[in-house]
Amino acid sequence: MAHILPSPLHADDLFEIVVQPSQHVQMGIPLRTSRDDAMAMAAQACAWSVRHEGRLIACFGIVEMFAGAQGHGWCQLASNLGAAHLPLTRFMRRVLAESPLARVDLIAAANDAENLIKRFGPMDPGMLLEAVLAQPTRECSWARLLGFTPAAVLRKWGAASETHVLFERVR
Repeated sequence: MAHILPSPLHADDLFEIVVQPSQHVQMGIPLRTSRDDAMAMAAQACAWSVRHEGRLIACFGIVEMFAGAQGHGWCQLASNLGAAHLPLTRFMRRVLAESPLARVDLIAAANDAENLIKRFGPMDPGMLLEAVLAQPTRECSWARLLGFTPAAVLRKWGAASETHVLFERVR
């Protein structure tokens, strides 16, 4: 099994990581982290960098939206995680499970809800969530592996009006 080396996130890590192509655009916006944003992310109570064989493979954390109560999970992943994928997933799952926050959510890119509605007609929110997750994206599958529960489909969400799924972990 691959050994990973987690450490507290430093702002510079967010400029060092070479994210996988699927993360070059997030929620319809090209990924561009400012120095102030990087400093704020690194200052959070839950903010990690993970290295494998000397290469920075992940930066992740929870931005507290309401201090001590609720946060929003985020992650930047490098390409070609290979053997590090499983230990990284296990570490992240443990960190997220140990968070004292009452609620942590995250948003994952999903398959297009509009095409499903066009094909099958209007659906209630629960049916739409099941339909979107019937063929989950890698992001949605990974959110589940991290211990999150799908909560809602976000139709035409973000700057590019794409489908996403809101996931949550509620204590």
